Amino acid sequence: VTVVSSAGDISREVRETADFVPIPMARAISPRADLQSVRDLAGLLRRVRPDVVVGGTPKAGLVSMVAARTARVPTRVLQARGARWDGLAGRQRRLLIAADRFAASNATHTLAVSDSLADLMVEAGAARRRPIVLGAGGSKGVDRTIFHPAVERVPDLQRPRLGFLGRLTPDKGVADALQVLDVLEAEGRSPRLDVVGKPDDAHPVGADVMARVTADPRVDHYQDLAPKEVADLLREWDLLVFPSHREGLPNAVIEAAACGVPTVGYRTTGVVDAVRPGRTGTLVALADTKGLSNAASDLLREPNHAAARAASEQWAGAFDAALVTEQFVRFLAEANRQSVRA
Repeated sequence: VTVVSSAGDISREVRETADFVPIPMARAISPRADLQSVRDLAGLLRRVRPDVVVGGTPKAGLVSMVAARTARVPTRVLQARGARWDGLAGRQRRLLIAADRFAASNATHTLAVSDSLADLMVEAGAARRRPIVLGAGGSKGVDRTIFHPAVERVPDLQRPRLGFLGRLTPDKGVADALQVLDVLEAEGRSPRLDVVGKPDDAHPVGADVMARVTADPRVDHYQDLAPKEVADLLREWDLLVFPSHREGLPNAVIEAAACGVPTVGYRTTGVVDAVRPGRTGTLVALADTKGLSNAASDLLREPNHAAARAASEQWAGAFDAALVTEQFVRFLAEANRQSVRA
């Protein structure tokens, strides 16, 4: 296996199990830089001569599919993990959709990590044919040897511990999670909120929101946690507040479910595939912060909470990492056989 990405923090697991080759790729659309990335990657592919190329993330997907077609790689799989243009309008939206459509046109197969994302791509014209969704969806699944419920913890729903997990950027909704905290306190409870995530330098939250994350005595802020540390924290939560505006399929929601933590969030792309409304959590309309707070309050009452915890753990089984990996490997093997026969 050869792994290609821009230079940066590459995990120990990747370096130990694959050949890593850094190739510069600009995050934003940049015709000159993108063309150079395609040339560099096509040259590498001609030397490596892979049977299969899998491209993920918007920019790497575009660069890898064009380069792989140029290098005549027989099996080219575009894996859509999200839609950067979801929620945008005007020229920027059209440009990003066109880039995704061009990437898909150079692929032999297109995957989407969730059904709602696959439907959105067809509806928006980012894919001419509906992308394939493997099983219940997902890109990596959840490692349930790490993410599992606490054995003996008894929730105190008058002192609920809430969690937010994601980048600190407006589209992830940390400000809305803070509003839920305020509403629960106004009801006479004593809630706390754990915020897990780094500030997003490209699209930062407002200074007032960041000040609350770092200085509010009811909020604890965590960064750079290892998966086992995230799992330990999740097991202490009573509810995941996940007000994201768009996702592919949110691993945070699946990992929380595996720990027996239900979710409240917005009814948006990707999130609708990760939550079973009325069973593992509650979803409300995008930007309905009042509805989000009401949903949190309702879920933090017995017997609603106990039922949602049990259902969440069971639901996570559909996204078990071993199952998701097996489905992906089988798909790649069959796709390659088809290409060889062709």
